[in-house]
Amino acid sequence: MENMPRNRNLKTTALYFTFAGLGFCAPVLGLSIVHMEYILNSNTHILAFAFTSHSIGYTIGGIICGIIYDHANKEFLFSLSVMTEASMIIVSGFCGHIVAFLVSMSLVGVAMGFIDTAAPKEHKHPSMKTKSKRQRERLLLLVFLFMLFMFYYLYIYIEGIPIAYFTAFVIKYLNWSVHHSTLVMVVFYGMHCLGRIIGIPLSMVLRPRTMVIMNLVLTSIAYFLLLFVHAFDWVIWISAVLSGYGMSSTFAAMVLWVSEIVPLTGRVAAVLLVGGSFGGMTGPLLVGQLFEAVSPMWMVYILCVASMLHIALFAILFIFVGKQKKFLSENFSSKQHEEINLNDISNQDI
Repeated sequence: MENMPRNRNLKTTALYFTFAGLGFCAPVLGLSIVHMEYILNSNTHILAFAFTSHSIGYTIGGIICGIIYDHANKEFLFSLSVMTEASMIIVSGFCGHIVAFLVSMSLVGVAMGFIDTAAPKEHKHPSMKTKSKRQRERLLLLVFLFMLFMFYYLYIYIEGIPIAYFTAFVIKYLNWSVHHSTLVMVVFYGMHCLGRIIGIPLSMVLRPRTMVIMNLVLTSIAYFLLLFVHAFDWVIWISAVLSGYGMSSTFAAMVLWVSEIVPLTGRVAAVLLVGGSFGGMTGPLLVGQLFEAVSPMWMVYILCVASMLHIALFAILFIFVGKQKKFLSENFSSKQHEEINLNDISNQDI
């Protein structure tokens, strides 16, 4: 019994260092994409598939983890996932062929999917509601989940594309040195970190939806400023500050807002995960095909469109929740939500 506090402290310390290491691993692909072009004798058009393979692996890892999570040793699963991610990132640096590099990135994605995913158990209870009422509930739930899916799909555009291509954009479009491009990313990630730290006490004062709105506005301003980067290259610094801070707490604040509306079950969490994964598959790939074939400014154009769609979608979602507030509170509260078996969505026709 005397060793329990010591073991707990040791485990907590290990987790802090582990997540610090994961923070170092997360931006590696975006920061090194220009260098990997030379190492692999490739170009941005081809290396864009690395982000897609990473997202495909992330989706597969999340699905597999969701299936086995409750039946496996959690600490072993987490440790194995972290070691796999770290080892595959190291291996990727020694890959001499693009196919080997894509495979290593997909395995990194699988490991990250395991790390990020948890699947709580759902309890099944018989429903006493009429068939027509159940059909209406399932339809409204599907609409709600689809909008959540699209929100996180666009969120990965907003977050993933700058992480993937800011370095390449600064070097290839602004013709800045690698040193200056690195400083831009330092500012970006520094504000990202600061935003998450500030977000903790801020969440005690502001409601989650308010934080989401603030973040959406900040990121939109950041990306629209980049439309003037050709004439005023210094706006890249302002954009890095605003976008880094703006996206820092969006994911967490949105999860908190969703949890106020419906219980955050494994299936709801899976919708968020898969939406983000599909965004990671398509966003960086789309930019990669246009980055060199047309112009690096297409990164900016896509970010501006995505940020506007992001705001519009959240407005629609907010209105939908407002109009269905009574329905949601009555049918999807943590106590009554168990009556609505989400398995009916796949087992019965709407």
